Amino acid sequence: MKPADRSDSGFSLMEMLVALAILSISAVLIFQSLLSQSALTARIENLSLNAGRDAIRRAGFTDVVRGIVPSWPEDKETGFIATDRQFSGLSSRALATESQGLTPFRFDLSGSPSELVYSSNGRQVQLGAFSEDATFSYLGADGNWYDQWPPDKIPDFGTFDDSAAYKMPPLPRAVRIQSATRADLDWIASIDWQAPYMLRRQDLNLD
Repeated sequence: MKPADRSDSGFSLMEMLVALAILSISAVLIFQSLLSQSALTARIENLSLNAGRDAIRRAGFTDVVRGIVPSWPEDKETGFIATDRQFSGLSSRALATESQGLTPFRFDLSGSPSELVYSSNGRQVQLGAFSEDATFSYLGADGNWYDQWPPDKIPDFGTFDDSAAYKMPPLPRAVRIQSATRADLDWIASIDWQAPYMLRRQDLNLD
């Protein structure tokens, strides 16, 4: 009686080795895919968090600038004075302070690339880090941007000139943080304060 042929009863050693090699390669590919997916997810979450923080910081800058008001001439320390690297003044919407009412503040662009730092009542808050150097500029009533305020020549403010009536320098219409090359990094905040509407004598055509 011949012994049973067992050649088809299982896998050969070579077949097992090939199968193990295929499984190993598949496991490595799946593991690398999972790592890539995990890294991509973490990057998206990080970008989302950074975007949220940037929006909050930008809103803080905008809010403080929106609340800027002029000071009286005799109050030299709180007058609105600005250069391309810093500006200071009074704001009714101060950041990081418990005090009510008008609060002196200062914004600085320091370092390279630039960082935006807010200072008030001895406190400092880092509000933004730009990917390149940035500068401040200030919008005049004539529609031009100036790198200092007050500029050498005060632009005409129209019917009512607050500087002539109250002997205090006028405020710019807006403040901009301008990056060196990328316009998408620019921050622009308008100043809400408006001088009271009053007619000058020459506007009344009195004889």
